[in-house]
Amino acid sequence: MIFLLVLALLAPSKLVEAQGKGVACEHRSNKVLELSCPEGQLLKVNSAVYGRQSEEVCTNLGEGKMKDLNCAAEDSLKIMGDWCNGNNSCSIEAANSVFGDPCKGTVKYLLVDYECVADVQSLSVCEHNTLDLACPAGSLIDIKSGNYGRKVGGDVLCPHDKITDLNCESQDSMAKVAQLCEGRQNCSVEAENDVFGDPCVNTFKYLEVSYTCRAIYTEAAIAENGNPLLGGGPLGLGVRCQPHKGPKCGPANSDCIAYRCTCVRFWVRDGHHCVAQTSLPLAATCRTLGEPCADANSECKRYRCFCKAGTVKIGNACLHPSGY
Repeated sequence: MIFLLVLALLAPSKLVEAQGKGVACEHRSNKVLELSCPEGQLLKVNSAVYGRQSEEVCTNLGEGKMKDLNCAAEDSLKIMGDWCNGNNSCSIEAANSVFGDPCKGTVKYLLVDYECVADVQSLSVCEHNTLDLACPAGSLIDIKSGNYGRKVGGDVLCPHDKITDLNCESQDSMAKVAQLCEGRQNCSVEAENDVFGDPCVNTFKYLEVSYTCRAIYTEAAIAENGNPLLGGGPLGLGVRCQPHKGPKCGPANSDCIAYRCTCVRFWVRDGHHCVAQTSLPLAATCRTLGEPCADANSECKRYRCFCKAGTVKIGNACLHPSGY
């Protein structure tokens, strides 16, 4: 049996990260600690103690079983890090055979603080080729860096007889990759001068991109107890922004997407605010294709709220034509 307490679920623009505590008790049914992260995220152990420093954890042990409250195995953090860091999930037993016995005669526990961090993927293609980015179902591309040019020699990447500049970078590389890929489940980018310009003539270039896959925003994920988890900054909708740094976008349910403050998925701009797509009437401008507007038989097609196939607009509703 596992006792796993997730303390918080945060939703910053770059990634939905989980932070939590894990506890396992020596000699108990919950002696095995299991930690896991959402798909596309990896474990990072921040602190770990195998021993006993409190009477409030793993209790009901009998007299004399908690006599040492200043007990911690010296290598607790190192052992946990070696076992779990960089994995999507891990299991480890709270036992002397794993950590050693830092306080004989005292029943111990394993207490771990951890977080889930982005699984950054880095891809590259040589000039005149196409770079394909993709995220699993339920997540969208979040661009971290991009460069079209050349920073290393041909012995490292994309060999060619025309390499004269190793300090070559298209200044708009990241912005152009973000424009094509940010917020999509998959995309393709051509490593061509026609896309990025030619930052170093007579040098054979390559395109390098790093990205993560962040969870798709939903109305449930964005609002918690009625409080929006996004927005809150000074920037208005449509204003240029810098992802992950600088001032944040202001309106609730907005985020910095492709370097502009934009309403997130399932939300639509209405003046200076973002409103839920599910509140929109027929013929209104929508954003999330294939998803419904206010009417249960409507969907967003060509960025307008239309009736679904098999239904017709009668007044302000989408109805099945039978009986009409």
